[in-house]
Amino acid sequence: MRVLWPYLRRHAGTAAGAVITTILQAAAILWQPFLLQKVLAAIIANQQATVLTLGLQLLLVALLGIVAGIFNTVWAAQTPCGLPQICVRTCISAFNALPTPILRPLVRHPLVCA
Repeated sequence: MRVLWPYLRRHAGTAAGAVITTILQAAAILWQPFLLQKVLAAIIANQQATVLTLGLQLLLVALLGIVAGIFNTVWAAQTPCGLPQICVRTCISAFNALPTPILRPLVRHPLVCA
């Protein structure tokens, strides 16, 4: 981590954005079943206004999860792109130095630095 920290400090915004959007995405995913349960209870109780309100909330939470997922993907991809090639080579060589029995179930081919 000491090797990566000076480089990650320059890209702290995108790295923090990726972490925050991951948390938002997880919260949206976990909140949807709760809202759906409330919608189904309102349907059973024949409360049309509550169904519409909770349905709108459910759609907004789903939209939040989608948007957070998109930003998470973009920011998580941008963070390592700003790292110098020597840092990327160090990480790849450290990964490839792992014992083969540990790597065999994870990857078919060792990582290659372009």
